[in-house]
Amino acid sequence: METRPSLSIYGDQPFSTLSKWTVADVEAAIKAFEQGMFRDAALLWDAMMREDRIMAVINTRVQGLLGLPFSFTDGTDKRRSSAISRVAQDAWPRMFPDSSVKTALITALGMGVVACELVWNTSGSPWTFTLRPWPAQFLEYRWTTRSYWIYTMEGPIEIVRGDGKWLLLEFGEPYAWMTGLVRTLAIPYLVRSFTLRDWANYSEVHGSPIKKVFVPDDAEEVEKDGFFRRVREMARNGTVKLPRPSDGTKSWDVELLEATSQTWMGFEHLRQQAATDIAVTVLGQNLTTEVRGGSMAAANVHERVRLDVLEADAGILSNNLIRDVFRPWAAYNYGNPELAPTPTWDATPPADRNQDALTLGSLASALPILESAGVDIPALLEGYGIPLLPLGQRPAKAQALPALEPTPTGGD
Repeated sequence: METRPSLSIYGDQPFSTLSKWTVADVEAAIKAFEQGMFRDAALLWDAMMREDRIMAVINTRVQGLLGLPFSFTDGTDKRRSSAISRVAQDAWPRMFPDSSVKTALITALGMGVVACELVWNTSGSPWTFTLRPWPAQFLEYRWTTRSYWIYTMEGPIEIVRGDGKWLLLEFGEPYAWMTGLVRTLAIPYLVRSFTLRDWANYSEVHGSPIKKVFVPDDAEEVEKDGFFRRVREMARNGTVKLPRPSDGTKSWDVELLEATSQTWMGFEHLRQQAATDIAVTVLGQNLTTEVRGGSMAAANVHERVRLDVLEADAGILSNNLIRDVFRPWAAYNYGNPELAPTPTWDATPPADRNQDALTLGSLASALPILESAGVDIPALLEGYGIPLLPLGQRPAKAQALPALEPTPTGGD
């Protein structure tokens, strides 16, 4: 590893967007993506971020990770590492702006991998950097070199893991892009987009009922046209003129021709099913988005992101950062990559205090019965993690209960 970081700052190219996608476009983009060519799939992912449901669940997953308790674990040299961890903790906001970290995670979730340039600042001590995520449309995987390349204004650059210039955030190995959510969510994205379009067209047609204008068959044409014109000018809705056979009197009438079927429900159900599929794919569960009636208790038990998903995301982010960022950072500033602190997001769920209180209340009520049955009460309380005061320090009532002390074992 070099003793100084690379101070090069690469120029990014103008990026493209594509908002209208057909089934054939999506299939071609995913096929190229699976072969290591990211451009079209990256454009697809950018378009998918305009879909409200996908953007919402991706934000939930990213914020769920970044909202976890965050700290640094010391490196191998305990004498020096504690101080280095504090330096890293203080420098974190400058090196990893929230907006940059969020952008990187959104791209990495969609594409399975994201390349982030480390823009170094060596004017102070310690040397620091600023994270700069690159659009995934400039990334590709070359099978000839078995490595990722980024296309810059200076030309294609090979990304070398751990060289101190690039963070390659990968959500899988060895072919991280195959884990990209763009592959899984492409069809639900099309379903929701097409269904919304078709539903809007359906509503435009069925939300504008046709007016049937009845005119006497034997009336003068000028009378028919005049009546028809006056009705049509009432609104822009569809109007048809229907001559009515004469019964000896001139009968003029207007009726509305409206749709009475419930076929619109098919659009709603299809979009909802696609929304459920998206939530389960991204968050691992759908309880927090599909709470109905008595399901609120179940929803409160579960986090917005399933625990194993959060734990996996936290571990992946931590491992990538220690490899590509903090080992080089420790080597540049302290001369030894082994001093690198490890960024850690704690995914341990918080204790449910209400449930703990209910458990303790039930246990307290059962203690007299258990004691009379000969249960070893101190051992039971120890199993529940409830500490006992020494015998001389207990309240008088508790001291009078010999069962609170372990019963001696063995013969006389």
